[in-house]
Amino acid sequence: MDVSKADWNMLFEPYAFFEAYNNYLQIDISAENDDDLRQWKGWVESRLRQLTLQIEKDTRGLLQCRPHPVQISDKSRPFHCCYFMGLRRKQGVPAQEGQGFDITATVEKFKKSVGEYTMLKPGMTLHVSHTRRRNIPLFVFSYCP
Repeated sequence: MDVSKADWNMLFEPYAFFEAYNNYLQIDISAENDDDLRQWKGWVESRLRQLTLQIEKDTRGLLQCRPHPVQISDKSRPFHCCYFMGLRRKQGVPAQEGQGFDITATVEKFKKSVGEYTMLKPGMTLHVSHTRRRNIPLFVFSYCP
């Protein structure tokens, strides 16, 4: 890239994260009250980076995983928030018919790691699911630009 010809304004344009991928991991967490949710979020967030790295490692770098930078809350559900990770086959790697990625074991390992939280209380829940772009919950779009 020729720096003298670069359009620096592009650097500050919002990234259309929920249009950039066809597949996502949706990580939902909830708790009984605001204080518990704050503590639970801190613990889960500290493990999300490990999940990203482990997905790429377990797929030998063929599946790229990009986390959405912020949590998203569903206003209709108190003491709940979710995180999204965009999933995409590495560019330049041809897809073979019927070939997908099974990251079930990786997700289960992540859930086990999160479940080792020593301050775990009743009501602190974690749910991880695969979500296609067309099935992203509507509350996400009221939150994101």
